[in-house]
Amino acid sequence: MTIDLRTKFGPLSCKNPLGIASGNLATNAKTTLAAMHAGAGVVEYKTITVDHLRTVNVGGRFATFPVGCAPAQSIARQNIEGISEHTLEKNLAELAEIHNGKPAGCLLGVSIMAPHDKPELWEELMSKTSPFADYWANNLGCPQDVSERGMGAAVGKSAVLVANVAKITTALGKKFGIPVYHKLTPNDCDPREPGLAALTNGGDGLLAINTVRAIMGINRGTGCPVPTVGGKSCPGGMSGMAVRPIALRICAELAQMMRGNGFSDRVLIGMGGINEGFNIAEFLM
Repeated sequence: MTIDLRTKFGPLSCKNPLGIASGNLATNAKTTLAAMHAGAGVVEYKTITVDHLRTVNVGGRFATFPVGCAPAQSIARQNIEGISEHTLEKNLAELAEIHNGKPAGCLLGVSIMAPHDKPELWEELMSKTSPFADYWANNLGCPQDVSERGMGAAVGKSAVLVANVAKITTALGKKFGIPVYHKLTPNDCDPREPGLAALTNGGDGLLAINTVRAIMGINRGTGCPVPTVGGKSCPGGMSGMAVRPIALRICAELAQMMRGNGFSDRVLIGMGGINEGFNIAEFLM
């Protein structure tokens, strides 16, 4: 028996509800197209910004939380990586290749980030990526690196700042005819408040969750948190199966908030800790 998994959300539709969230699996055309050809209905390209705000990553920036004494298995992963380190020109070339090569029924989301008070930078990002994006995801949830620079989760935990971003990007989304979704942070706030602010100010939908701010562990030899880069570390974003209970709770609360405030027609995309097919069904329920 053939099962029809075609999924519609807002004005968009894709061949199935399996998506690859913005991250290391979608940093270039090769891996993004590989995910699409392997069956993903949606792939969201790793967050990009303008050149003077981009991150230059270094090695050794990941850690895992093992299951018992089996280091090859883990229930959580942590990264202290920043957003895309490619130049905007390089990212645009990768997006063009994906756009031209993606299979029928697949959607390409483009995750973008800029300061809340720089409308000219949001316009630059959206105008240059508009030929390739099926939707935009405003990254308001990244918990490391960019937060220290007043972007990401530093914006996403404030309903006032999220409202400002939503006003700017809603107008641009209408100009280009492309939906604008807002990716929320699970850290340091009740996501329902910035979520409501995004929708009230025109956002087409919400994505949740981004990674959970955490310290994965301590190196017994050095006493330094892991992962360690050049002998230094910081709290970073935790993903993996361990965050799924948090993601399910937040998505349920956001869904209730949306129904209770007249936004049932807007989109809610759930993510976080998905490890098998039934986990997708859990978010859809």
